[in-house]
Amino acid sequence: MSKFNIEESNISKAAIIACDLVVTCGSFLAAYFLLHRFMPDIVPVLKIRSYLLLLALSYGFVAFFYPPILLHRVVDGEKVFARGVLTAFFALLSYASVLGLLNHLMVNRYLLLFFYAILTFALVVERLSLRMLVKHLRSGSVSRKRVIMVGSMEEMASLYSNLSRGEYGFAIDGAFTDDEDAELPEGLKRLGRTSEAVDYVTLDNSIYTVYCSPGSMGKDESMELFRKCMNVGAHYFALPLYISSLHRNMVASYMGSCIMLSPMAEPLSSLSNRALKRMLDIFVSVLFLATLFPIIYLIVAIKIKRQSPGPVFFVQKRTGLDGKDFKMLKFRSMHINEQADTMQATQDDPRKFPFGDFMRRTSIDELPQFINVFFGSMSVVGPRPHMTAHTAAYSRLINQYMIRHWVKPGITGWAQVNGFRGETRELELMEKRVHADIWYVEHWSFWLDVRLILRTFFNTLFHKESNAY
Repeated sequence: MSKFNIEESNISKAAIIACDLVVTCGSFLAAYFLLHRFMPDIVPVLKIRSYLLLLALSYGFVAFFYPPILLHRVVDGEKVFARGVLTAFFALLSYASVLGLLNHLMVNRYLLLFFYAILTFALVVERLSLRMLVKHLRSGSVSRKRVIMVGSMEEMASLYSNLSRGEYGFAIDGAFTDDEDAELPEGLKRLGRTSEAVDYVTLDNSIYTVYCSPGSMGKDESMELFRKCMNVGAHYFALPLYISSLHRNMVASYMGSCIMLSPMAEPLSSLSNRALKRMLDIFVSVLFLATLFPIIYLIVAIKIKRQSPGPVFFVQKRTGLDGKDFKMLKFRSMHINEQADTMQATQDDPRKFPFGDFMRRTSIDELPQFINVFFGSMSVVGPRPHMTAHTAAYSRLINQYMIRHWVKPGITGWAQVNGFRGETRELELMEKRVHADIWYVEHWSFWLDVRLILRTFFNTLFHKESNAY
């Protein structure tokens, strides 16, 4: 078996950097020659060698502090993509800073922007292509790392299914387990009892990683295996007790020197992420309230007053962040009625007046909630807030329902853009909506919010949803 370590080899790392340099310099040349050809007055002739040398030095600085991750054994394509985009940005920033310090070397801003666009595309394509090549090599015989598993196979079955994927480049020798009656996964060889694993690691120093389920072993036995791995230079990973029985991924965090495991990620528990989300909320709400909303309000107010006596706005208590109630604003779309706070709207609901029905189908009635967003009781994107009566009922019927209140409620959300909106006549429909809301809580990102805002805008313009009434 080949002992060539493609992940840790300096030759491999240098090859990636060299490819990046070729792509970076090639992107600059492509941007320069294209713009100079079609815009000679804006992009004059440059001393290309000087600019390429400075560009190479700038990228080298970025690569030192922000190296590629495509050689990592366990990394998904999305992270490789994101790292490529950020590398292109930092390369541009570094290059522009160097050029700014050297005032005699001036580059037109159009050239820099065009260069950045080409570099981002080219660098991402190069990184993903190289990642596919590395995965292909690892699925063969290049850089295969020997692995053993120690402990309860019931605890480690799902881990084995992941490790056995050829793209990670692991060659699993087998398992040491005391589960003599347990049926091992197909392809996994039984090497002996857990007590024999120490001798196996001692006699064979080419073992790269030991994956262990210490909860199924004795304390002294598991500690001896850990010390032996450290002494011979084998990587040691421990599977926390009972994790497999939870049937979900766990997220690690630290409390001082103690490691803590949580059943889900909470990106918005970070102050910086909450600040970023709040900045987006303020920007979008101010932009809308200061431009389109006054015109929309004037038209809507006239139509409501003509068709139904009463106020323009409908104010209702909804459940918000941390399960606390807040007053949500809407344009009134129904005649004043006693069931407004307990009964969902139906398709042919007699409580709706004609223009109110139109507003609900086009979601115009939701627009005053940008006022809620501006004052901080809602966000542009988040789980839709439910009536307090529905919160009390569904929290007893749907597992994990209250998790959706870990973030601010939104005007739109992951559930809404995926079709889970409107009336929920069956409990299953509400369960799907809640599960979508929980997915959003776990996977929030700034760019996810931007995507959902854009998708909501285009869905509103070009699609009429049958359950929007």
